[in-house]
Amino acid sequence: MQPQFDNYEIRPVVALDEDNCVIPLRLLHSVPAVSIEPAGDEDTEIACWSIYGHLPGGGVECVADCPTEEFAQHVSEALKLKDQQSVRVVQ
Repeated sequence: MQPQFDNYEIRPVVALDEDNCVIPLRLLHSVPAVSIEPAGDEDTEIACWSIYGHLPGGGVECVADCPTEEFAQHVSEALKLKDQQSVRVVQ
């Protein structure tokens, strides 16, 4: 069985309000987030760290949102190990 993803990447994301403005972290629990998008180089209000799986035919799919970059790295490593196990041939 082929793994669903051939690689993973971690990207910081920001939360956006209804006016498409970045929600400051101090207000994240009181202002509704309408969407999230990848953070730009200048963004400092990182809402979470998303893990994207690379699809073998092209494109990416978000598989997890994590509270910290370190946690996202651990989850990404676990996903990579899972994928390695799923392609192991047992005789």
